[in-house]
Amino acid sequence: MAPRGQADRAQRLRSGGDVHAICKILDDLSVACPDVGDTEPSDMGFEEAAQRVALYCRVAPTLKDGRPAAGKWVRLNVAFRVPGD
Repeated sequence: MAPRGQADRAQRLRSGGDVHAICKILDDLSVACPDVGDTEPSDMGFEEAAQRVALYCRVAPTLKDGRPAAGKWVRLNVAFRVPGD
């Protein structure tokens, strides 16, 4: 298995990629990403890797405008890059 936050197939092929996930901010300020939308390339396992990365994300308790963050939906952009490229 690839290291946390890395896609197995992409790591073997030394391929980078981008994921744009739609995530909900939970009451404990973690994020849940049930919809991993735009992914490029789409056949490398980046979707699953982005969901693993999201498990470690935490957000501030309030938004910039002062409203509570919990319950809001956000877009999480994850860029996977090959070291040295």
